Amino acid sequence: MHACLANAGVVPDQHLVLNRLGAVKRQHGECTEGEVEAVWREVEAALERLAAG
Repeated sequence: MHACLANAGVVPDQHLVLNRLGAVKRQHGECTEGEVEAVWREVEAALERLAAG
């Protein structure tokens, strides 16, 4: 992932590992609503940290 971003000249400020946030990888399957909500809360928290600088 970092190499792909570097090729585009992008340096990440945050790195969110979705399976550590409660998302479960399923082959040809969707996330549960609970997984989506849990991950989204973490994404919002990361955005707030970035905005706060």
